[in-house]
Amino acid sequence: MRSEMISHTPQGYFVESATTDSPHALCGPQRINGAISPNTGLPLLLLVSLDPADPRLGISHLKLATLHLLYSWTCGISDGVFSYRESSEAVEIIAYTKGPLHTDFPYENYPLFFPRVPVELKALTSEEQIVVERLNRPERGRL
Repeated sequence: MRSEMISHTPQGYFVESATTDSPHALCGPQRINGAISPNTGLPLLLLVSLDPADPRLGISHLKLATLHLLYSWTCGISDGVFSYRESSEAVEIIAYTKGPLHTDFPYENYPLFFPRVPVELKALTSEEQIVVERLNRPERGRL
């Protein structure tokens, strides 16, 4: 008997500026314990804050008040693999690419953070989701 692998693609979302205070946000200053570039000692850039309790995300099992998506464009982290684990106590950096501070990348005087913007999650249509999947996984077919 042949078994078949069933593929499930979770619902994708885009973010849209919210007119009210939302539990989700883009950017903002961050003071998360451990969320510091090991290359420069500067805070990692906070890209997105998500409320794990939002049932659309399917991550309510996480024991976090907020899930943070972090990155650094201004050091070696942007040149290679970067991964971290977030707990309710801190961020633990698991893997990163070593490298010096980039003073001119992505551009001169790049800020430590961008202003916080509350956002709402808007579901992608099935057509939009197919385009995103193909852009991210070209082996699944051309656009």
